Amino acid sequence: MLTKVLEIEGHSGAIYSGMMINDTLFTAGADSYLVAWDYKIGKQLPFVVKNDVAIYSIQQIHNNFILLGDANGGFHIIDYAQKKEVKNYKQHRTSIFKIQVNNFRNHIYVSDSEGNVSVWSGENFNLLLFLPLAIGKIRSLELLNNGEILAIGAQDGYVRLFDTENFNEKSKNYIHVDGVTSMLQMTEDLIFSGGKDAYLRLLNQDLSIKKAIPAHNYAIYDIISINNGKHFLTASRDKSIKLWESKNQNFIQKITSKEGGHRHSVNKLVELSETTFASMGDDKRIIIWNINT
Repeated sequence: MLTKVLEIEGHSGAIYSGMMINDTLFTAGADSYLVAWDYKIGKQLPFVVKNDVAIYSIQQIHNNFILLGDANGGFHIIDYAQKKEVKNYKQHRTSIFKIQVNNFRNHIYVSDSEGNVSVWSGENFNLLLFLPLAIGKIRSLELLNNGEILAIGAQDGYVRLFDTENFNEKSKNYIHVDGVTSMLQMTEDLIFSGGKDAYLRLLNQDLSIKKAIPAHNYAIYDIISINNGKHFLTASRDKSIKLWESKNQNFIQKITSKEGGHRHSVNKLVELSETTFASMGDDKRIIIWNINT
C-alpha cells in the first residue's frame, strides 16, 4: 500500500517533469525554473536554472549534463557541475514534450508538438537527423531491446517502432483513441501504453494488443515500474495515482486528494528508490510516497 511521506512546495506553477541524479530530485515546469531538492527532508538545494519560458521535459546524460526542452522549442544543455548553460539549440519550433537518452547508441531523441523527432549525438551534442513525421504531438518516447528500437507514441493514436541504427520504421499499430500519452517497457516482450482515452493497454513486441484496461477517467500521463518490478504506477489528468500489481495487472490502490494526493492533474512520477517515488502535477506540489508490501 502507498503511504504519504512528505509534501514539498516551492514551484509557482504546474510541474511537468522530474528526474533523479544520484540522490537529488530535479523538477521543472510552468514557472520556467529547473530546481534541485533534497527529497528526504523536502529542502531546496542551491541549484536553480531560470529559463525564459515553461519547461516541459528534462533528462540526464552522462554524469554532469542536464537536457532541457521548453515551450518555444528550445533544447538546452546544462552543465550541472558548473551550474551554467553550455549550449542552446532552436532546431524545433514548438513545444518539446519529451527527451530520451539512448546510452547504447549514445544518442539523444527529442520530440515536439508538431510531430517531429530530432536525433542528437550524446558525445558532442551535434544534430544527426531530423524526422518530420507530422503525426501530431509526440508525448512519449520509449527505448526497447536495450536501445536498438525507439517506440514513438503520438497524437494520431499510433505507436511506431523505429530501429535506432538507420531510423527505418519497422512497424506501427493504432493503439489509443485521441493519442498516446505514455509508455513503459515492462518486460522484454511486454510494453505498457497509456492514452488520452484513459485506457492502459498491454502490447506485445509486434505492437499487437494483448490486454486493454479502463484504468482512469482521463488521460494517463505517466507509467513507472517500482519495487523491483513487482508493481507499477499510473498517473492521470483525473488527479489520481493508481498502484497495480505487475504480473497480472491487478489494481491495488487509488490515491486522490482525499488520501493526501494531488488536487489537479498528476503529470509525472519519479522513482526515488525501490520503495519510494515522487509525484508532481498542476497543483504545484511534489509529494513523496512510500510503498509498503
